[in-house]
Amino acid sequence: IAALPAQIADTARRASADIRLSHAVRRLRHRRGVWELKVAGADVVRAQEVVVAVDPGAVAAFTALPSPAVRGLQTWWFAGSEAPASALLSVDGTRSGPLVNTVVMSRTAPSYAPPGRHLIAATSLYGARPAATEREVRAQLRHVWGPVAEGWDLLRRDDIPAALPALPPPMRRAVPSHIGTGLHVAGDHRSTPSIQGALTSGLRAARGILD
Repeated sequence: IAALPAQIADTARRASADIRLSHAVRRLRHRRGVWELKVAGADVVRAQEVVVAVDPGAVAAFTALPSPAVRGLQTWWFAGSEAPASALLSVDGTRSGPLVNTVVMSRTAPSYAPPGRHLIAATSLYGARPAATEREVRAQLRHVWGPVAEGWDLLRRDDIPAALPALPPPMRRAVPSHIGTGLHVAGDHRSTPSIQGALTSGLRAARGILD
């Protein structure tokens, strides 16, 4: 996934953008008609327009907005010599177990898998009560994928408490990027909790500045 931001950065640099990495912004304030960014170990950066594109937990530190609520996910990673041919994200409509979706990652990105094997991801909710067990996860994988799931080896489990912004019913979030004079906010917490939502929100912020 790093290829996407790398491509965007390359396009920006060719347009003479100045991109600085690993520079923590300590403070953002509007002073004398200009935004000032206090950057750790560097000079103050001044700008007419600022886009705050940060982790949901940091939104409140730079704006008057509250930090968005988040939800956690727990992903189980399996490897197997055999796997279904489908590259689609699959869900279990019968809700026979704790998984919300599962996908054979190596059908889209073969290099992600161990040599000569397939990589399968299975995701459940983090913090759910009761917590998902490996036995329940395996049973549901067999239900979704069939007998081929029997021989899969568990590689690891990743618990991510703040995986995605919350999107409660009615699951619509039409919020503007512009929240003040020269101040914009972008992120999937302003759109849909997804990579697509983050891109859509960023595009909205860019168009707001150009307008």
